[in-house]
Amino acid sequence: MKTHSLRTSLIIVTALYCLGAVGFGVYQTQAHPEAYAPKPTAAAPSGEAPAPEPPPLPVGTQAPDFTLTDLQGQPHALSHYRNQQQWVLLEVFATWCPHCQHSVPIMETLNAMAPNKLKVLAINVGDKPGTASTAKAFQDYFKLTYTILDKPTPEFLKDYKVARIPATYLIQPDGTIAWGHQGTLTPAQVDEIQRLVKP
Repeated sequence: MKTHSLRTSLIIVTALYCLGAVGFGVYQTQAHPEAYAPKPTAAAPSGEAPAPEPPPLPVGTQAPDFTLTDLQGQPHALSHYRNQQQWVLLEVFATWCPHCQHSVPIMETLNAMAPNKLKVLAINVGDKPGTASTAKAFQDYFKLTYTILDKPTPEFLKDYKVARIPATYLIQPDGTIAWGHQGTLTPAQVDEIQRLVKP
């Protein structure tokens, strides 16, 4: 019954957020047209296949620690949540990414699922170095309740093997990876996250 009501809520909230995502996408396109320009792809050397994307961090490995600041300037260290015995759902996203915008209601639903047991941290990687952050506008537009962290370091992106976005990791209270995925989450994957956390 609980899983059924979570799915029903997710469907309703997703429909509403999709409408909002269209509006925010129009805003972002007008405000940051360079973000929507086609990205050049690196050509592979003659006769060689393109290099495969690195896989997500394997389940059971220790999640690399990091400290990043939220939009209010407060630092968040992964080790803090391990000390608090909390699960962490880590999403790497970009404000201009349509798939990431569609993930908003999923993150909101999971954030409300077990607030004392699961912490959702979304890390914005969508702004060019030296440019103003678009994360605050994204947070305000969608009225987000989960935490957004900004300006990740190159070391973070390398440590978490982010090849495409959104990239999501579920981290256990002991700091190990329980689950990982690169791409939009499906309803079955949301059910899996709920099953693992067991609110």
